[in-house]
Amino acid sequence: MEMMPLTPERKAQVEEYARRRGLDPVTALDEALAAYLDWERRDFAESVDGIRRGLEDVKAGRTQPADAVLDDLRSMTFRVELTSDAKQDCDSIIEWLLTSATARPHRR
Repeated sequence: MEMMPLTPERKAQVEEYARRRGLDPVTALDEALAAYLDWERRDFAESVDGIRRGLEDVKAGRTQPADAVLDDLRSMTFRVELTSDAKQDCDSIIEWLLTSATARPHRR
């Protein structure tokens, strides 16, 4: 097998990855690369399939004008669940914004 050189940074990353998993670097790199290539193959196939279905929808007239789609998106309400830490961060940011807005004169 032909050797493929790694940059010192990448080699250090592979060694750390292997150490965390209790593997030798060659096995760890092979497993990581195999997992990535499998994911990339599936992602590519799903992308091509999505494009194919989209083209079929266009040919069959199953489309909407862009303005209608954008209006639908603008009218959507999204529900987001925050962790308690994230909620505290958001509350702090909102409080800071409100305090800052009232403390500074508004510029025009």
